[in-house]
Amino acid sequence: MQTDRIWRETLDWLQDVLERPLARSLNRFAHIKLKHDGQLPNIRNIQLLTESEKTRLLAEWNSQTSLHQSGRFDWLLDWGRRHLKDAALPERPFSSLYDELRVRTAVSLDESKRFQLVLGDLSGIQSYLFAIAHIGEGGVAKRLRSRSFHLSLIAKTAALYILDALGLSYRHLIMTAGGIFMLAVREHDQLEPVRQEMERYLYARYHGSLHLHLSSQVVSIDQLGSISDVIGNLHQDIQRSKMQPAVRLLKDEERWHDSIWLHERKSGAYCISCRRHPVQDAAADETLCEYCSQDEQNGLMLPKSQAMWIGRKISNESFNHAVQGRHAGVLWDRYDVWLLRDAGYLPESMRRAGYWERWVDRPYDPSGSDSECWMSHAYISNYIPQKDGAPIHFEGLADMSTGKKMLGIFKADVDRLGLLLSYGLRSERGDYSFAEYLKASRQLEDFFGERLTVQLRDQFPHLYTVFSGGDDLFIIGPWSELPDFAMWLRQEFEQFVEGNPEVTLSASLLFVPPRAPIATFAREADRRLEEAKDKTNPFRSAKEGRNQVAICGITVEWNDLPTIWERAKQWTEWVKKGVCSSQFIRRLLELWELRETYVRDGKIDGLRYNALLNYAIRRTEKLPIKNELGDERRKLLEWAESLRRFPNDEAARDWYLMPAVYRLFAAYRAKEGDS
Repeated sequence: MQTDRIWRETLDWLQDVLERPLARSLNRFAHIKLKHDGQLPNIRNIQLLTESEKTRLLAEWNSQTSLHQSGRFDWLLDWGRRHLKDAALPERPFSSLYDELRVRTAVSLDESKRFQLVLGDLSGIQSYLFAIAHIGEGGVAKRLRSRSFHLSLIAKTAALYILDALGLSYRHLIMTAGGIFMLAVREHDQLEPVRQEMERYLYARYHGSLHLHLSSQVVSIDQLGSISDVIGNLHQDIQRSKMQPAVRLLKDEERWHDSIWLHERKSGAYCISCRRHPVQDAAADETLCEYCSQDEQNGLMLPKSQAMWIGRKISNESFNHAVQGRHAGVLWDRYDVWLLRDAGYLPESMRRAGYWERWVDRPYDPSGSDSECWMSHAYISNYIPQKDGAPIHFEGLADMSTGKKMLGIFKADVDRLGLLLSYGLRSERGDYSFAEYLKASRQLEDFFGERLTVQLRDQFPHLYTVFSGGDDLFIIGPWSELPDFAMWLRQEFEQFVEGNPEVTLSASLLFVPPRAPIATFAREADRRLEEAKDKTNPFRSAKEGRNQVAICGITVEWNDLPTIWERAKQWTEWVKKGVCSSQFIRRLLELWELRETYVRDGKIDGLRYNALLNYAIRRTEKLPIKNELGDERRKLLEWAESLRRFPNDEAARDWYLMPAVYRLFAAYRAKEGDS
C-alpha cells in the first residue's frame, strides 16, 4: 500500500539522519536580516551535538519498537516534537529535524512527487470576537475567551473538513495558528466544490462576518528547499481574495444574487449580546441565543480542560454521561467538539476516529492504546482569572486595581512580520526552505502560546487572555498591573530574539472604565497600536515607527515605559509623605500645556512656563518638611530644576512624557473605590 511505503521511507530517512553528525538548531529570529551584508551566518554559533548526546538520541529512537511497528504518523510526529525540535543537520542549522519530519510527513502523497500546497485564512476574526455588548456585562468574561477559542476552532476544523472531503489523512495538516492553516493535498484534488460548501455555511451561520479564503499552488518536492516564491504567491492570492470576500457566493458572472443578501429575521426577542440570533427558550439565561449561551458555558469549562476531541457527530445522552468533559458545540454541521478534563484519557466512544488534541505536556504512551483517533499536541492560552472556580467578571478585575478602579487593555504584535517571514528568512543564496519557514512560524506560536500561558498563570494571575497566538496578543486586566506586564513581555521578547534589532514588538496600553463597550475600545487599542507602528516619537533620529508603545495619547520608546511608571508611583509617594503637594504636580501638567503652545504652535507666550516653573519650585522649597524627608525634597527640586533647561534633550523628553506620567499618577493615587 502507498501509506506503508511512505511509512517505511520516512523511518529509513529518520534512521539515516540520526546516524549523521547533528547540530543544535539555531534560533532563526536571532539571525534574521532585512539587509544582507554578504556575510554568511556566524558558523561559530553552530554547535555540534556531543557524541554522548547523539548516542542518547539514537538509543531513544531505536528503543521505540512499538512506534516503528505502528504505522502511526501522529505518534511519530509527537515523538519528534519531544526529541527533535532542537536538533538539526549542520548544513541546515535554521531548520530542525522535527520540522523537516513535519514537511516530509505532510507532502508524501504519491509517487508523482508533486502536490498542492494550500493556504487558508479566516478573516473578520476581531469584528466577530468583539461583537458583544459591554465589557461590564458579567457573562462577557465567560464568553469572550470562549469566542476566541471558537474562532481558532473554525480554522482548525476547516482544515479537517477539506482533508475529510478529499479523503486524506490528518498528517497532511501542516500547521494551524491564529486563524491560518496550511495543508498538502494531491496535485489533481478539486478544492473549489469544497470551498463553495464552506463559504455557504459561514455566510449562513455567521451572517457574513467571517470569511474563509483559500489559495493553492502546485509544488514539486524539489522546490521544498527554496519555497519563498511559493509562500509569497499564496499570501498575495489571499490578500486579493480579502478585497472581495464571498464575491463568488454573492454573484455570478452576469448578476448579483439579491436573495442571499437578506437573512431571515425570526419573530421574538433577540440575543442581547450578539444581537444576531433569537433567544433560546431552553437556555439558562433567557436573554441569550443558543450560541452565546454555549460560549458562556464553554468559558466556564475551558480553563478546566486539558484536551479536546473533534469528530463526526456522536452527541447523545449516553455520551454526555460517559465523557468527563463538555460538549462544546457543532461546527460545519458535521463536527462535534468536546472539551475534556483529562488529557491522559480518551473515552471509548471517541477512539475509533476523530482528532484528539492534548493541551498539557504530560508524558503519554500511546503504544498500549487501541485508539485510531489522530493524536496531536498544542498549547492554548486558556488561562482566565478565577475565583471559587468561576471566571472573575471584568468589574471584579477592575476592583483589583491599585487606586482608580479601571481596566487596562494591552495589545501587541510583532512588527513587519510579513516582511520578516517573506524576506528576512532568506539566506545569502536568496531563499529559505519550507522547514525553515515552519520552524519560524512554530517558534512564534510557542512564544505567544506556551511561554505566555505558563508565565501568566505564575506571575500575572489577574490578567485575562482574550487571545494569544500567531504573532499577537490581547490582554485585559487590572490597569495597575499592565505596565509591569508590558515591561516583562518586552524583556521576554528581547530574550526570545536574542537582542536582534531587526525583530521588534509594538504595543498599545489603554485604560478604560470597567463597564466600557469592549468593541469600541478594542478598535481604539488597534488604532493606537497602529500609531506605535507608524508614528515616530520626536526623539528618534530615524524617522520611522515600530518598536514603540502607545500610552495615554503619546508614543514612546519601550525604555521610556519604566520611567513613566516609576515616576508616577514616585510622585504618589511624594504627595503621600508631604514631600510636595498635589497642587505642585498639577501645576507641572499646566506648565506642560503652556510649554506645548510654544513647541507645537510656535507661540512665544508659551515660554513663560520657565519663569512660572521657577516660581512653583521656590514656593515648594519653602514648605515645611520633616528632617528625614529632606533628601527626597532635594531630589524632587533638582529634577524640577532640570526641566527649566532649554534647549535640552533630556528636559524635552521629560516634558514629552509628562501627560502620561500625570495620568498614571492621578489614577494610582485615586481614593479606594473611585472608578
